[in-house]
Amino acid sequence: MRTSVCSFPRTPDSGKKRGPGKTATKWGDSKLTAADVASYDYSDTAPSSGAATPTKDLISSAALGTRSKSGLYEVADYAARDGGDDDDEAAPAQAGSALSGWLARLSLSPKALTAADLAPALEAMRQHLMAKNVAADIATRVCDGVGKSLVGVKAAGFGAVRREVRAALEKSLTKILTPASSTDLLQDITRKRAAATAGAGQAAHPPPYAIAFVGVNGVGKSTNLSKVAFWLLQNRLRVLIAACDTFRSGAVEQLRVHVRNLGALGEQLEGATGRVELFEKGYGKDAAGIAKEALAYGKEQGFDVVLIDTAGRMQDNEPLMRALAKVKPGPDPTGDRRA
Repeated sequence: MRTSVCSFPRTPDSGKKRGPGKTATKWGDSKLTAADVASYDYSDTAPSSGAATPTKDLISSAALGTRSKSGLYEVADYAARDGGDDDDEAAPAQAGSALSGWLARLSLSPKALTAADLAPALEAMRQHLMAKNVAADIATRVCDGVGKSLVGVKAAGFGAVRREVRAALEKSLTKILTPASSTDLLQDITRKRAAATAGAGQAAHPPPYAIAFVGVNGVGKSTNLSKVAFWLLQNRLRVLIAACDTFRSGAVEQLRVHVRNLGALGEQLEGATGRVELFEKGYGKDAAGIAKEALAYGKEQGFDVVLIDTAGRMQDNEPLMRALAKVKPGPDPTGDRRA
């Protein structure tokens, strides 16, 4: 039997010396060294071994607020980006939504808008808001406010109608979101501290002002809690963060990182003499019990504010809602808040 050998042409780089092959991965049953752990960190921003994270990179100076003459730290206003499409008179055919279709029809009407004309568009708006997880009663209130503002309006062209709808929507949302009572947290905190001090005397620490952050899963409770803590620290307040999310994995560690970074910022930024600390008891514990202990510890150590982080939960989960009712700060004449 005859055997033939097939040879392949030599490529230009075939003679080059190849690098070392892929190293074997160490699994859980083998001991890992610090060099092994570092080799498994593939992030682009991984800190070098032994190097501390620079605090100057934790926050952009352009995002910082300003300090008033009285020394209060005022948060920088959020500049909403304008898409610049208000003057776009083109038909919204590419949008393809029911709401855009109704707005296009309204733009063709030469007469003043009536409630009957607006009813289909407002219903489409209500359905759109509910599809974006807006509560049904709030969506109805928003659309009712928009409808009242648009009745009698005469606007020709899709761009003009859209501007009128946007102005009416802004007016309706502003009315709903405008609180009936004061939302000046600094004033409330100062008033509570002064009232408690006057009643208990200078020797005893007044009870801290408690704010509980509640909401459904993934809305940013822990992140916004840290933002509020940063603002309070810049106003020279002593902040205790209570880790009462004892269910989600990593919740306590997330707050620990926030507290570490906030502490570094407080040391770096001028005028920030506040104090921040984390109160945590790990996972699987009673959240209400941890909150109660945090409030007692905050009073004992002289903290001004206790920020209570809670686990995310849906409003139709009765057991979790009952557990949340235990976490809620008790009634207080000086007005403790939930966020």
